[in-house]
Amino acid sequence: MEKNFIVVMKSKINYEILRQLDEKPLIPIMLSKALKRPRPSISRALNELVEHNLVKCENPKDKKFRFYSITSIGKDVLKEAGKYN
Repeated sequence: MEKNFIVVMKSKINYEILRQLDEKPLIPIMLSKALKRPRPSISRALNELVEHNLVKCENPKDKKFRFYSITSIGKDVLKEAGKYN
């Protein structure tokens, strides 16, 4: 949990993505618009969050519209990170 907590706290974008995905699954372009960040930044952050099992891709075979959702681990880390943000 500590390593995952650091992943979220070291980058505001990681925290904001988790907050958005806590509401509903989204595709990267939706996250980009909601957070007013470039899509490549969103994609890099999503890859890091997936690597740490904080989010998951719901349809990895779809190349254009990959939906991402928060995992139970991600929800726990988000709750803890929320105490500091």
